[in-house]
Amino acid sequence: MFSTNFTGILAYPFKNWKKSVQESNISQITFKDIGGLHEAKEELAEIGATIPKGFLLVGPPGNGKTLLAKAVAGECKLPFIFRSGSDFEEMVVGLGSRRVRELFQQARSYQQGCIIFIDEIDSIGRKRYSGNNHTELTLNQLLNELDGFRPRENIIILAATNTLNVLDSALLRPGRFDRQIYVSLPNQKGRREIIILQTRKLILSKDFDLEEIIVLTKGLSGAQIVNMLNEASILSIRQGKREINQEMIFEAYDRILMGPSLSSQVLTPSKKKLIAYHEAGHAIIGASLPETKVRKITIIPRLMAAHVMAFLGGRASEELIFGAEKITAGAYDDFKKASEIIRDLIFRYGMSDLGIIPTQGSFFNNEEIATELPETTKQKIEAEREKILNQCWKKVKTILRQKKKLLSLLAEELLKKNSLRKEEINFIFVNQISPSTPLLN
Repeated sequence: MFSTNFTGILAYPFKNWKKSVQESNISQITFKDIGGLHEAKEELAEIGATIPKGFLLVGPPGNGKTLLAKAVAGECKLPFIFRSGSDFEEMVVGLGSRRVRELFQQARSYQQGCIIFIDEIDSIGRKRYSGNNHTELTLNQLLNELDGFRPRENIIILAATNTLNVLDSALLRPGRFDRQIYVSLPNQKGRREIIILQTRKLILSKDFDLEEIIVLTKGLSGAQIVNMLNEASILSIRQGKREINQEMIFEAYDRILMGPSLSSQVLTPSKKKLIAYHEAGHAIIGASLPETKVRKITIIPRLMAAHVMAFLGGRASEELIFGAEKITAGAYDDFKKASEIIRDLIFRYGMSDLGIIPTQGSFFNNEEIATELPETTKQKIEAEREKILNQCWKKVKTILRQKKKLLSLLAEELLKKNSLRKEEINFIFVNQISPSTPLLN
């Protein structure tokens, strides 16, 4: 879909040029090789025949900004020139700006046009108040090159940054980086595509549960998901097995997030019990809220509130059983993630009592928006965040108090076995007894 559209739209100005470039300079990656990133790919596919001079890919690391740039070159069948922002950083005065000139001279040497990609452009594109004259000279040269493009040179420049708000405003003016595209963490559909794409050449066991892995990997970057599947493949080789099973996926997931388990590291019984109740709290809240189940259609505010409460379940369980003074680091991290979801609900979706929050310009994350807002608006937003968080917190504690017996049962079973499979968890929820307890006829 994207391949046809992109070649027809973005490559239109190049179709009269003779393709005489060596194959080694052309990216073999196209959009079909990338899972997820639908919005980013659609924005690129809808550019039209009049191509902006530059695209700025913005987003957290590990989500495919470089891969997307290579795919643009692959779709257009044009040479791809990669540079990192740090390549232009030098102590010798004038060397950085000379390297910028050489980069664009190389780009202009391709008669049919080319794609330039500068990763981590914030290395040379930061706001000019730092007093670093070397960097400013390099940035000025880059701006001159962008302004010096001639329409028939057919050069497209893409750049990537994790932090849009640190860039000099001159880079973002019309005629330079005309389009800013946010490359976010993969959503449910994106994670599904990434997993299917990355497992197509692997031998999977019958217990491989795609839906469970999609839920498990929520919040991971595309690179983390790929690393997890690679780690699972390595585990299968170590264990002398041809197939990758679900247990290997779980172990690989733990390794990606927490590193390899150390057999010499022994948890104290009290610490182990605290962790067991924390995880049981997550499980009970997640199972108690129907909005957290996978559905074709859902209402965003309810779904997001359910995710907030699922994150709060671990901390609420710790506080209910052990008291507020024994909160783990994991509970604090969960609380932070819950706050981030609420900020998304307020900023990105405008789904709070504050409604849509007016901002100037194009912003991609909450921190960038917050820096542009008046102090009174910031105070209202913080009050709204606290209100939503408190509402979710009260509901979570109510659910856990009502299901305290189930919470203890689940935690005790987890203490016995260290980990529980989905079937065992479902058994406990349905029967309110341990899976090892015989059922009476």
